[in-house]
Amino acid sequence: MLAELTEGNLLAAAQEVDKLALLCEPGATLDRDGVLQAVGDSARYAVRDLADAALAGDRPRLTRAIAHLKDAGETPILALWQLTQDLQRLCDGTAHGQPPRRRELLDRVRRRRPAAYWQRLLVQAAAVDRANKGVGEGGDAWQQLTGLALRMAGPGARGADGRQR
Repeated sequence: MLAELTEGNLLAAAQEVDKLALLCEPGATLDRDGVLQAVGDSARYAVRDLADAALAGDRPRLTRAIAHLKDAGETPILALWQLTQDLQRLCDGTAHGQPPRRRELLDRVRRRRPAAYWQRLLVQAAAVDRANKGVGEGGDAWQQLTGLALRMAGPGARGADGRQR
């Protein structure tokens, strides 16, 4: 739980551990509620983290990343751009210029669904873009982006290891 609250922010993680050590009596146990009361949410997410979570099928991490990006005042434009880039790679079957681990991830994800599925999501990405510009239907661009990312992730919740929960 502490790792989730400080994801992407090692300095905050170290500071929270130090704070917990100061707040607790030696030998005392600390339950989940105690940690939540003492520790703030210091996780940091980048747009790439959102895209990686969508590709990995890690729906909980994906929704946390979107919430953090939105709360940080980011616009959905950059996140949409990253998801669209990945969708185009899934549609055309190329991952040139990507690091080996990301190439493997894209190859694995591509096999999860037929090409037509990824093409439909690319059309949906265009609708998100229109909503972001205020000319589309369907309301809030963040809400539509969340739907797109969840469809990319696929059904069911998966952990970071890719296993079904």
